[in-house]
Amino acid sequence: MNVHNLFPIPVGFTELGRSLSDEELFFIRELETRPNQGNTTSTNNFVLRDSALTSLRSFVEDAVGEYFKSTVNPKHNVSLRVTQSWCNYSDQGQYHHKHAHPNSYISGVFYVQTNPDDRIYFYKDGWQQIKFPPDQWNPYNSESWWF
Repeated sequence: MNVHNLFPIPVGFTELGRSLSDEELFFIRELETRPNQGNTTSTNNFVLRDSALTSLRSFVEDAVGEYFKSTVNPKHNVSLRVTQSWCNYSDQGQYHHKHAHPNSYISGVFYVQTNPDDRIYFYKDGWQQIKFPPDQWNPYNSESWWF
């Protein structure tokens, strides 16, 4: 039997290609924070609007544009915009909680610093009335996956 991926969910990965500047790192480190579920988050939900992160914002916008063009390939000229951006901080033993961004067409994450063995987890958003426990997990029978 041939099994084909029907309506796959594309996940893009890219790298900045440079170290963050001292100004960028200082800005990120000095943001005011508040407790979040499992970690802490910046109170500023528009960090990429700050002049200290102008170069990083350009990188993010270019990466999102490239992802959009290669996956959606719209017929008409479509302008995307970053609506919100914030920083999450996780110390050892903390975690990033399971969540969704229902008001976003594309969501992304940029890691400033992380442990080499850290993973990003993705969860399938869908309800199934009947489920069968798998003998071995794979991308078709799993409700979550990581890279």
